[in-house]
Amino acid sequence: MLNQKKISYAILSAVLLMFIVCILWNANWILGDDCQFLKTTAIGRPSGAYVGEGRFCPLGLVDYSILLLIPYGNTITAHLIYNSIIMIAAVLILFAFMNEIVHRRYRINAFFVLILFSTSSFLRIHMSCIYHERIMFFWLSVFMLFCGKGEKFQSTKHYAVAFFAAAYVTYAKEPVFGAIAIIALTNFIFRYEELSKKDRVFNCALLFNSAMFVGIYAYRRFRKPIEHLYANCFSNSYFDSTSALFNTDPLLYFFVIVFVIRLYFVLVKKDSAHLLLDGLLFAAIGYTIAYVLLGIASDYYIFPSMVLAIPSLAYWTSCLFKRNKPIATLILLISIFLVKDSAMTSKNIAVDILSHRKTDMPIVRRIVNQYLKGSEIVVFTESSTYESYIWNIYVYNNFINYCLGHKANILKKCSNPDDIPPNSLILCCKTSNPIFLKLDRFKIFHLVEKNALGMDIYISKNIAWEK
Repeated sequence: MLNQKKISYAILSAVLLMFIVCILWNANWILGDDCQFLKTTAIGRPSGAYVGEGRFCPLGLVDYSILLLIPYGNTITAHLIYNSIIMIAAVLILFAFMNEIVHRRYRINAFFVLILFSTSSFLRIHMSCIYHERIMFFWLSVFMLFCGKGEKFQSTKHYAVAFFAAAYVTYAKEPVFGAIAIIALTNFIFRYEELSKKDRVFNCALLFNSAMFVGIYAYRRFRKPIEHLYANCFSNSYFDSTSALFNTDPLLYFFVIVFVIRLYFVLVKKDSAHLLLDGLLFAAIGYTIAYVLLGIASDYYIFPSMVLAIPSLAYWTSCLFKRNKPIATLILLISIFLVKDSAMTSKNIAVDILSHRKTDMPIVRRIVNQYLKGSEIVVFTESSTYESYIWNIYVYNNFINYCLGHKANILKKCSNPDDIPPNSLILCCKTSNPIFLKLDRFKIFHLVEKNALGMDIYISKNIAWEK
């Protein structure tokens, strides 16, 4: 048993160390959502609440504000070191929870933690700072561990920590309220009579927390009606979003199979002996369904589902090893097969992030250098397509302001090529590029960067572009 424990921790530590090296390699800001930090923690301001456009997840990124208490906390390196610490803590807490419920079967638990590592979004959410799922992973792990301890020891202090974790993660991403409610309702519906007074108070608190979130969200949403950020998502095909999610992370198929089996045993066989795990599994499926209904198919959105469901898969595989080793071994092999492509996707995403770390900030600094040398910085786009590039322009503005050290907003929109000064640096929107290339005026410019956040960059041929 001791050797199992040491070997399991050694393997997990080795993989985590590899991930940390990857997370910190060539640390740099990336053109895109990192602009959120260039307005806050990167310039010494607290990380703001993510609220607006129908969104309400105020605690998704606010924890980065703690970095302002330490020297150099405004640097990208400090942010990524913090990500690494949160990742290590989350993994160790999740592993501790799995060892509590799976009777210290360290090798099986370590195997399924490695399976979680291999999902398409695990490395992504820790290599970038913008993903709320990073802090959700930590607090969901805390919730599961202390919820289990609270139930086992009937401990008020453990339940209090679990409730705090649940409340925090509820305000980190909108659909979490439903997952927390499902966990509480599973207990109330299927084993109300078996619950102690402390169990009931805790589950009532979870339901109250979810109801409070719904009330606050509804008040904010309908007090001043605006177009929801997800307004167009509901027109997407449920089949398309489902197939996209399941194709990116086929491990979801396994979770659905276990869900159907467990639902049968709970409903028909009246099995209430494993409702802690069942509640987490049901919550995982419910959370996934929420994003299917929203028509959102990005893999990282359903990473919390993986975290909630993986303990069930580990537990039932462990039980099978006692009764039917060949079937249990087959489950392990199928799990490896299911995450094979997900792991490759994760690797490709990591390579892409590392590539952008190497190129994006140097591009922005060259743009700033050209501006300081007297060049006009022009955004060329047709008037009809300008709306499609508002976000890209917003990102470039924030990155340029960050490099300048003050708010300048130096980008000038232009839809008439005759209005472009000859000594300009041009950010040409991709959809406008074919038009631009056909113009005689284009002959005095040459392409220096291609597809930098949806923009091709041109400068006058008589201006040097330093690499």
